[in-house]
Amino acid sequence: MSVAFGMRHGAAPRVCSACGAKSRADRPRCLRCGASLAGSSVETQPAPSTGTSRALIGAAAAGVVLVCGAVYALHRPDPPKAVAAAPGPAAQPATAAQARAVDAAAAPANGSLQHGREALLGGNAAYKTGDMTGALASFERAVDANPTDPEALNNLAQVLERGGRASEAIPLFRRAVALDPDRWSYHFNLAHAISRTGDWNGAIAEYREADRLFPDDHVTLFNLGLALQKTGNHAGAIESLARAVALAPDEPDFLLALGQSYLAAGHPEDGRRTLEQYLTLAPASHDAALVRALLERAGP
Repeated sequence: MSVAFGMRHGAAPRVCSACGAKSRADRPRCLRCGASLAGSSVETQPAPSTGTSRALIGAAAAGVVLVCGAVYALHRPDPPKAVAAAPGPAAQPATAAQARAVDAAAAPANGSLQHGREALLGGNAAYKTGDMTGALASFERAVDANPTDPEALNNLAQVLERGGRASEAIPLFRRAVALDPDRWSYHFNLAHAISRTGDWNGAIAEYREADRLFPDDHVTLFNLGLALQKTGNHAGAIESLARAVALAPDEPDFLLALGQSYLAAGHPEDGRRTLEQYLTLAPASHDAALVRALLERAGP
């Protein structure tokens, strides 16, 4: 499906026609693939709202909003690296092996498999056109026909989450992870869904799994850093966000988040330097005046 990062509440994002990533409407190029967003479609469904990093440094920072979250592309390839499967919730099998054993008992016949794949393709096509009702119905049929298909489970979960049903999506994401524990995007999507419930420690654990699978993904690192901010772990946030900035040095939102954590952690020189870099890159942004006020409060 699509990635959403650094977006404001209420702003309809643009969907990159090249990779399906979602970006702020005022961004000229896609952060994920670098393609031009000129002429790209505007997201018709409400973007996920997973929480914000607000007022980290006091009143001067109030209104500086960073949205932590991303729902990743259906067809995004994963790097070929493996990690251990994340543990499932109490109601789910405790290990990936147990999950596979449970699912094997319900393995569908060949005809059902074909029906499931057709439903999955139909769901993908519906999602691409913005038909979330059609996508939901198709993915539900795909999962019913083939409950052992991690792609169908993942895609159904993403549609549910986009519809504000994160608690229903999480068990499906966990099943997808248990069935295919080496898939970075499944861990990433699970982390995003967990973050929407306010369980920041749970989200951090899954973002770390995603980072272990794909250590050079700046969006994973950005979301991990924001989740760490929510727990007050600014030292950890600095480490993650600094890696994100190193991978995507021209992304202003990454610098803004890093600068906030530097100041919150008691590193004013690093904070000022980073926020000044933000203003150099985005002098006319919606947050520029607030960042200037934050710099004044931080002192020389």
